[in-house]
Amino acid sequence: MNASNLMTARQIAEFLQVSRSKAYRMMELRQIPVIQIGKNLRVRLDDLEEFIRTHRDSEEMVGRRNS
Repeated sequence: MNASNLMTARQIAEFLQVSRSKAYRMMELRQIPVIQIGKNLRVRLDDLEEFIRTHRDSEEMVGRRNS
């Protein structure tokens, strides 16, 4: 695995076009598979892309305004 394939919450937020707090929440709730390195959470790019594929049309990806 290449370290450049590990994404931070900020990068995930930019990628998904959501707030950074929403990205953190998705990671903490393990909605997106994470790798924990000490206290830091990272997401493999492949896992994020798989998450998008499997949630493409679901309410979870569309989100609610109050989330």
